[in-house]
Amino acid sequence: MIDRLKEIVGPEYVLTSDMDRALYSYDASLEKALPDVVVLPASTEEVSKIMALAYGEKIPILGRGSGTNLTGGSIPVKGGIVVHFSRMNHMIDVDAANLTITVEAGVKFRDIQARLATEEDRCYLPLEDLVTDADEMICSERSHSGSFLPLDPICADTATIGGVIAANSTGPRRLLYNLPRDMILGIKLVSPGGTVAGAGGKTVKNVSGYDTSKLVVGVHGNPRHPLRVGGL
Repeated sequence: MIDRLKEIVGPEYVLTSDMDRALYSYDASLEKALPDVVVLPASTEEVSKIMALAYGEKIPILGRGSGTNLTGGSIPVKGGIVVHFSRMNHMIDVDAANLTITVEAGVKFRDIQARLATEEDRCYLPLEDLVTDADEMICSERSHSGSFLPLDPICADTATIGGVIAANSTGPRRLLYNLPRDMILGIKLVSPGGTVAGAGGKTVKNVSGYDTSKLVVGVHGNPRHPLRVGGL
């Protein structure tokens, strides 16, 4: 099994030593359970192959971000494979003009905020005169103040966006901006059998019926609780 995993992601990204496995055996709740192996994929395709392999051999598998949550959701209860997303850390599309951003699961939340802070706010209409055409758009002073993702998850400096979404993590800002599930427009996911699927898109109205993209938000709770089992 380990040899097959090395073929998928490369030998240097399959960790089997006691020290390496111990590093991925707990989260901020300080509970510990050693995985049998830790794998660091670099793409959705590699994740798909890992999932298909584990599914065929009936080996438990668990995704992990920075391990900053307090729910025990990233602790491998029954050993198996921990898939760590630190190499999937790319911002694929930053479209501040349309107020959307597309990123991989391993991107740090703080890095998203730092990138958005350099983007200008969208300016809709001139403020002084809404009738007369102008050569230049007259914007408010806020038009150059940058953008931000209106979330404040626990351990925002270290948490990954994948972990934030999986745990539906946020803070007091939810009282004004709602929860992470309310901000998700689209998502790409890998099923337990390795099938890659997508849902939603870059527009607010992109489904007619059940919004599957929101189904994955908050699934990574405490695996010891029967009502909050991680995964789909």
